[in-house]
Amino acid sequence: MAQLTIKTAVWLAGMALLLFASAGTWRWPEGWVYLAELGVIGTAVGVWLAQYDPELLTERMSGIFARSQRSWDRILMSVFVVLWIGSLKVTS
Repeated sequence: MAQLTIKTAVWLAGMALLLFASAGTWRWPEGWVYLAELGVIGTAVGVWLAQYDPELLTERMSGIFARSQRSWDRILMSVFVVLWIGSLKVTS
């Protein structure tokens, strides 16, 4: 659970940096609401997985790139990450 808490906190801090840096201000109530929603949902799913499917939680917390992953999957995930970060910029 400690690893889940730390990774969630780091992920939320990174999201806050992306959102508020692209918005140009920390005074953005919708951004704070979005971060709160992500934090609550992410924590709830993590706690549920820890209880009912700890192997899946371990796999999900390992990151989006794995050594055993096919090269096409790595390319596709890279495209998704770039598009997702771009969507944060567009919506802010």
